[in-house]
Amino acid sequence: MARPVAHWPLVTLGQTEDAERAFTEAQGRMPGYWRVYFVHANALLTRGEAEAAIDKYRTAQRFAPQAELSIVSNLGAAYKSLGRFEEAARAFESVVAARPTYRSLSNLG
Repeated sequence: MARPVAHWPLVTLGQTEDAERAFTEAQGRMPGYWRVYFVHANALLTRGEAEAAIDKYRTAQRFAPQAELSIVSNLGAAYKSLGRFEEAARAFESVVAARPTYRSLSNLG
């Protein structure tokens, strides 16, 4: 079974249609595996599709076994890229509250 991060080179090579197809296929094969949605969201955010990334990050949150700080931090980055600064700040602050040494602290500055 292909791991979702295996599809990342398609994104970095600009093969977005192939990457999208691969992520969609992986979500069909592993519908409850949060990392599939997380990596897909990262790819969407990299391509400038922040609204779609937010949707995938929220799906990843539903499937993550616990509060996965990387999801919340990246969700904050997606909000920030859309100019939704209050939502971004809330996301970053919740990460820092959970783990004060987490890298989201630099996003609050």
